[in-house]
Amino acid sequence: MNAEENERLTRVGPGTPCGELMRRYWHPIAAASQLPEHGTKAIRLLEEDLVLYRDREGGLGLIEPHCAHRGAGLMFGMPEAHGLRCPYHGWLYDATGQCIEQPFEAFVDPNNTFRDRIRLKALPIGGRTAICSATARISPNAGGLLQGRLGTSRDRILTG
Repeated sequence: MNAEENERLTRVGPGTPCGELMRRYWHPIAAASQLPEHGTKAIRLLEEDLVLYRDREGGLGLIEPHCAHRGAGLMFGMPEAHGLRCPYHGWLYDATGQCIEQPFEAFVDPNNTFRDRIRLKALPIGGRTAICSATARISPNAGGLLQGRLGTSRDRILTG
C-alpha cells in the first residue's frame, strides 16, 4: 500500500471516502453514567467535535460545539426542558440543532423570525436499550439495527 492509498483508507473526516462510509453506521460514544443527569459531555466522532447533552426532560441531543451567534462553547451550556441554552447570550437549541429561542430578539420584536433561520449541525441519537447510538449521517431512515435487540445492562452506552 502506498501513502496515497493509506490516506484514502484511514482518514474519516467529513468529505473523505472512508469518512462517508463510516457515517452510514451507528457508533458508541459514551456510557450513560458518564453523562450527568442534566449535563453535557464533549464528544469527538469521526474527526468532528460535538456536544452530547441530556435535557431536563431526559432527552438526548448531539450538536456542534459552538453557538451560531458568537461561537460560545455549548459544552458549558445549560440544559433546559427541550434543549441546550448557550451560556453567553442565551440562545436555545433543540436536539435537531434548530434555534428555538433568542431571548433578546424576542424582547425587542416578538414577531421576529430570525431564529427560524438558525440551525446547528445535529446528529441523530438513540438510547432506548443497553446501547444508545448516533449516526453521523443525517437521514430520515436513520435507525440503529441494534436498538431494541441488546437486552439490558447496568450501564447504558450512549453512541454517536
